[in-house]
Amino acid sequence: NPSFAQGDIILFAGCDEHQTSADAYEHFKAGGAMTTAFIESYSANPRTTYANLIALIHQRLRAKRHTQIPQLSSSQRFDPNQRIFNLEDDFQMNMNPEAGKAVTRKFKPQKPNFGNSPVGSMLLAAGFAVFVAPALLDVAVDVG
Repeated sequence: NPSFAQGDIILFAGCDEHQTSADAYEHFKAGGAMTTAFIESYSANPRTTYANLIALIHQRLRAKRHTQIPQLSSSQRFDPNQRIFNLEDDFQMNMNPEAGKAVTRKFKPQKPNFGNSPVGSMLLAAGFAVFVAPALLDVAVDVG
């Protein structure tokens, strides 16, 4: 699988998929609301679990009246209540051999076939009205 990742990939997202991540402006510096809450939460609690860290981030976002809900995703299962978040030496191998994008068979693009469809009939009638009918009327006027 060409898209297989050797390491375990963990993602902190700023919000749920149906939400929008907010911007923050703190101490005369612009940045993402979730990023700011993440840095503040991690700085105050450098040895905490993933579950506690995401809860602390959410608390800080709510305290600043942000409605977004931060999300945690991973390429493989782990217990977020037990695993300690660590930026320095928590690198783990990916134990899921199926992770990554599967390569699928490629097909040649097909030419559109409007022949027997309602859309095809409509396009044929419109083409006749725009191109053929005026030419026939010109011939009829010239002959008459």
